[in-house]
Amino acid sequence: MSDEKLDRLEKMMEQLIRIVGNGNAAIEELRQEVKEIKSAMATKQELAEVKANMATKQDIKELKAEIKTLKESDAAIIELIQESYRDLDDKFSALNDRIFFQETQLSD
Repeated sequence: MSDEKLDRLEKMMEQLIRIVGNGNAAIEELRQEVKEIKSAMATKQELAEVKANMATKQDIKELKAEIKTLKESDAAIIELIQESYRDLDDKFSALNDRIFFQETQLSD
């Protein structure tokens, strides 16, 4: 082989080595970027889960507030029932007193 052909072959080999090296470097860069993207996606998923949990906590707060309102409402209803019962009891006692009074007058 002539020197010219050897030089050309040598240059082609150098270029091939550079091309393969650049390709390997690009592949490694892509691998690193894929890792970063996967990490970012995992972080987004974790953030979505945290947001979902926060929504659940907000729901719990709202339910607690509703329960408190219902308890207060129930307490007011119970108080009304008790007042009505006392009022009926007073009326029943008054009626009983009248009946007793009338019975005593009739028996006299």
